Amino acid sequence: MRERYRFNTLVIRIERDADLGSWELITRTSTNLNTELKELRFTKLIVLNDRECVPDLPSRLDTNKFTGTVFHAKEIGKRHDGIIKDGNIKNITVVGANKSAFEIAANMGLAGKKVNWLIREGGGSRHEDRQPPR
Repeated sequence: MRERYRFNTLVIRIERDADLGSWELITRTSTNLNTELKELRFTKLIVLNDRECVPDLPSRLDTNKFTGTVFHAKEIGKRHDGIIKDGNIKNITVVGANKSAFEIAANMGLAGKKVNWLIREGGGSRHEDRQPPR
């Protein structure tokens, strides 16, 4: 089974081929960015990010006067059911414009929560101008 794992791999692009029911990944060995691109196809895809990843909360976020709970999207899996079921939580504020922010905002809205979604002027995240190596 271990032969199916890909460690130290930089994913350049992921596309879903709905007709074939598969995922196409364009990858490169992340330890050597000069290696050729490699195309992989899978019917199932699980993405695991770096376990050392540190949540990136905005450094200028002043929560001193805020009495609610603040957490990074990385924690939504642990907190989701509690937030959805808690009738006292009526308003959710999502900060950011990445995919996880969109998913959380949509999910909470569909669950009947009032969602305030804050996105920086010009949209996008601080990291959006980072380009993958070619």
